[in-house]
Amino acid sequence: MLTLLLVAQLHAQSPASVPATAPAATTSAPAAPAATPAPAPAPVPTAAPAKAEEKKDAGAHEGGLDMTPQGLWKSMGTGARAVFFVMIGMLVWSMYVGIDRLLLYTRARGQSRTLAGAVGGKLKENDLDAALAVCNDEQFKLSYLGAVLKAGLSEYKERYDVHSVEAAKRELERVKIEEEANLRKGLSVLATTGSTTPFVGLVGTIFGIINSFAMMNAAGGADLTAISGGIAEALVSTAVGIAVAIVGIWIYNYFNGVIDDIVKDMTTSSAQLVNFMEKDVVRRSESSAAK
Repeated sequence: MLTLLLVAQLHAQSPASVPATAPAATTSAPAAPAATPAPAPAPVPTAAPAKAEEKKDAGAHEGGLDMTPQGLWKSMGTGARAVFFVMIGMLVWSMYVGIDRLLLYTRARGQSRTLAGAVGGKLKENDLDAALAVCNDEQFKLSYLGAVLKAGLSEYKERYDVHSVEAAKRELERVKIEEEANLRKGLSVLATTGSTTPFVGLVGTIFGIINSFAMMNAAGGADLTAISGGIAEALVSTAVGIAVAIVGIWIYNYFNGVIDDIVKDMTTSSAQLVNFMEKDVVRRSESSAAK
């Protein structure tokens, strides 16, 4: 009887022990995945390629175009270089004309002012021969006023009457027109430079755009670094054309103002000479009547 009780008790305990060990085994199994989360993805590798790509783009941008004069010259095509030389030639030509006219106007105005005082003194003394001699003096060869007064006095000395005064008026007007034309020589170069150089620069701009399309085609896409050379070429041509035109227009307008002042001086001096001649005719007539 005691033996049967022991066997029954062993049967009752054996099933309870089995599930007690089984869950322990099952609970230890999921502990293995908890130890494996070591290879978690780190965010550092993703930031590194972006930074490297940004650095690569910056290097490509810096090396795409050299903005120095030498670099811009190397990026220009043959057509744009030819246009550039044409515009530089126009600038040099304009500067040469400007310097030549400036020296001429300065010397002519200085001589004319000196001559005006000398001739005025002789006319006050009614010494026409001495006044004409002053006009013929070699030191006043560039004087526009000397040429005008010389023509009027020479014509008046023919007869000293009303008819000679009228002839002198016509001669004064003719010489004044000739002197104004001589003073305006070369100004057409400045006018041409100021009016056409921007369009010459646009021709260089067109060559630059054509060069940009050629670079784009060679690069196989519309990459800005690939066409930057052509764009710079176009902009440089436009800028040089506008700059040369500004210089030409400034010089042209300045000289036009100088010539206007000179023409005014010649007109005033001619009118004063005509007044003198008319008064001299009256004086001579009165002297002849008194005799």
